[in-house]
Amino acid sequence: MLRRQNLVSAMLFCAAAMSSPDATAETQPVYMLDQELRSTGKQTTYISDKAVATQQVGTKRRTLQRAPSWNVLTINDDSHTWFECPAKSRNGLIMQRVMLFEGANFDKLKWLPVESGIIGGIAATRWVEAKYAKNWKVQLSGFEFVEQEIRRNGFWTAKDALVSAAAANALARSQGMPPIGKVPLRFYHITKVAGNRKIIVETYRCTPSKVNIANLNVPTSYTQSRSEFDGSVKEGSIMDAFFPLTPKDK
Repeated sequence: MLRRQNLVSAMLFCAAAMSSPDATAETQPVYMLDQELRSTGKQTTYISDKAVATQQVGTKRRTLQRAPSWNVLTINDDSHTWFECPAKSRNGLIMQRVMLFEGANFDKLKWLPVESGIIGGIAATRWVEAKYAKNWKVQLSGFEFVEQEIRRNGFWTAKDALVSAAAANALARSQGMPPIGKVPLRFYHITKVAGNRKIIVETYRCTPSKVNIANLNVPTSYTQSRSEFDGSVKEGSIMDAFFPLTPKDK
């Protein structure tokens, strides 16, 4: 595990750390999450109070979000380009646009806990919109919009405050999840049509890490891209993110 973590860390941070003025100043707790997203596939996510960084497994694409703006930088270490998206832009990243397309406005909703469990080795809580919390149970959804299913069937976050609420919300927004101040861990689209659950967000492992992410910057030699698609979408069509996909290795 340590060897794998070191390898991923090197891929994710070596170029950026070289341009950081103080690459040893990280004093905040850092967590490493092995995750899978419908829109981008498997990735490694590092999160602290001051920054969120991800590396898409098997690619040279990564994202970086930093306090206080939490804008999303999509960085392509293959093409040496980067793209910046404002944290709350209505033209946000692909999963944010999916949620807007499906009518989501999570900021105005009240969420209540309905179930506890363990995800990725840590305590987790399932949340549903308050009006669905009484006598709650999981329901099959057919072709229901994902936004409605999140409200009714709920999504999972870390039970404890692993990092600052601002950092947790930055990660949640980039994944299209409700920002409630807790690190997002899991959401399945549960469909009776395909007869199976489809991953939107899944976390396989969450562990403390010593990787420094507080002062990362985009390498100065990289140029700005005109589109996020240069560095954020997995193999296949960009429209893949609008449909529940079965991972190729499952």
